Amino acid sequence: MLLNLTGNRLQRISGLDPCKLRALTTLELRGNGLESTEGLALPSLRELYLAANKLEKIEGLRKMPNLKLLHLRDNVISSLSGFTSGMKSLQYLNLRGNQIMTVKEVEKLHHLNRLRTLSLAGNPLAEEEAEHYVLDALSYIPSLDRIDKNPISEEDRSEAEALAELRRQELSSSDSLAHLPHEQMFSSASSEFSSDMM
Repeated sequence: MLLNLTGNRLQRISGLDPCKLRALTTLELRGNGLESTEGLALPSLRELYLAANKLEKIEGLRKMPNLKLLHLRDNVISSLSGFTSGMKSLQYLNLRGNQIMTVKEVEKLHHLNRLRTLSLAGNPLAEEEAEHYVLDALSYIPSLDRIDKNPISEEDRSEAEALAELRRQELSSSDSLAHLPHEQMFSSASSEFSSDMM
């Protein structure tokens, strides 16, 4: 069942009772003035279209285990913190034309294990980090088959895996340093200083 509420100047979502809308699988809310996704706890929903609103972040979608497609193009989203492990069926996510500044935000999607397509074009990160944002995004979400309109090649996948491994090693070594006793860290630093002076 489809409910189309496109272009109705809605500013918030209310009155969508999941008990009464059990057959609802597709919800169209494009071109409204929505500032929040709160009020969209619809467990049966499979497709949700929220393009061209005023959303700054995602919130309240944790009870949507069957959602497969989420369209968020042309909003003002800058944080991806609201994506939870409860959205376990999500396969397609369009974030084109938002305000995501760095690819580090994409790391917050790492638990979306079934995500296959991710669109990030038109965000500041795609301009600032144009040379490597695709590989960085893939290193965070290895399940992806397509980023923007480009299919992932085997070469891309291999490079992304190497990048993820390098990141794990760096994290592991920084964790090891953090757990060293203070005296040992000082001793190591002194040794390095002495050898540099020779």
